[in-house]
Amino acid sequence: MVGDAGSIHMRRWAAGMAGRGHVVEVLSERRWDDAPVAVELLPPFVRGRLNLPVLAARVRDAARRMHPDLVHAHYASSYGLIAALSRVRPLIVSVWGGDVEVFPRNPVNRQVLSFTLRQAARIAVTSEHLRTVTLRYAPGAPVFVIPWGVDEEWLQAPRATEPQGPFTVVNNKHLEPTYGLDLLLTAMAGLDRPWVLWLLGSGAAERDLRQEAERLGVADRVRWTGQVSPARVRAIMDDAHAAVFPSRRESFSVATLEASARGLPVIGTRTGGLPEVIADGVTGMLVPPGDVGSLRGALMGLAGDAGLRRRMGAAGREMVRERFRWADSLDQVLRLYHEVAAT
Repeated sequence: MVGDAGSIHMRRWAAGMAGRGHVVEVLSERRWDDAPVAVELLPPFVRGRLNLPVLAARVRDAARRMHPDLVHAHYASSYGLIAALSRVRPLIVSVWGGDVEVFPRNPVNRQVLSFTLRQAARIAVTSEHLRTVTLRYAPGAPVFVIPWGVDEEWLQAPRATEPQGPFTVVNNKHLEPTYGLDLLLTAMAGLDRPWVLWLLGSGAAERDLRQEAERLGVADRVRWTGQVSPARVRAIMDDAHAAVFPSRRESFSVATLEASARGLPVIGTRTGGLPEVIADGVTGMLVPPGDVGSLRGALMGLAGDAGLRRRMGAAGREMVRERFRWADSLDQVLRLYHEVAAT
């Protein structure tokens, strides 16, 4: 595998494959301490990717040593490009989101992306939304939708009852502008009842968000945790009434599925892949992106109706159980691997 060993999702793929008995080696510019698989460090990316030939040569050399059945590169505009330039085949490229939604915003990047995708024997994406976007740059390419599922721990030991106390909302995304947490603060500031908001993450927007909470006069109701363990996220979710994801852009959302798995009703925006993981009116509510009024209305609807929260939470758990288990994701990837290796 060629990808970012510092990413939790990359680590899950590598460890999952190793757990199924496959020999996995990861090539990455970032370290993975105590990794359950072999990790070879690549030189850091140089600004402008001027060292792409060096990186591609390193991947090619590693393939000569290992004789892999296939190479799986994650994130088309970086590690995918390196693997494509290495000419190691067969190649599977996983598209993650920003690599096809943000990167190709100028003609040169669009050509680079199209080149990378054309080198792949198969392309894996996590949502139908991403499949549609990817095909813009590689018409007719073999694109397969394989969602990122959630681990079994998220479905185990559901809480028996809702917590008492103020209406409690949780968001477990990085604190980045694209996830619309400024909109969430504004929407919640207008609620006419006691509430608490848990923001479970860190990111470049944290300072601005803290300042916005102060400006809105709600800083005492916001809980900032920084990065926390999955077990801690589950514990906080079990003490919450709803999860809210007012993203401006979202290609998929494991965080949303994690909240549904814990039995929380979910509010999200009608953008990207979110409508594929939130059944509007069934497991949660979808609102227009950027619409604070609609977001506040959805919050008020959940805050005032415990029965609705219970029904949506139960439906969300069932949806995850049926469609978004991590073991099923691994099964789908392995089928793709066998298909590619056999050709």
